[in-house]
Amino acid sequence: LPAPASPATETQPGKSELFQWEKIQRMCAGKAPQINEVLQLFVSSSETLLADLADAIEARDVVQAARQAHQIKGAAAYLGAQEMADLAAEVENTAKQENWEACIVANEDLEAAFIAIRLEIERLSGG
Repeated sequence: LPAPASPATETQPGKSELFQWEKIQRMCAGKAPQINEVLQLFVSSSETLLADLADAIEARDVVQAARQAHQIKGAAAYLGAQEMADLAAEVENTAKQENWEACIVANEDLEAAFIAIRLEIERLSGG
């Protein structure tokens, strides 16, 4: 008999609400090493981009802030992480408008969305 699902996890292992796990599995032909590589690359590149984005926002650098946010948006869209892509688009747009107050708020939400995805990736790839 299968063990009852623990109440803490509502999704099945190998499923995610935060990004399109199935899409990544298809892209990687279901090969675990390639899936892990894609996910780890996403995490490491996003961490770098988010750090650069925070610096650009702090420096009120419109061009760099918009560029970093745009790259994050692309990476998130590739993973099927819609919420993160939407937040990155919001950061990009508010930076271009030099609406720094809104940009900072959107960036905090973006960082939180990324942390949730990073934790989900760690859970799905077994830590």
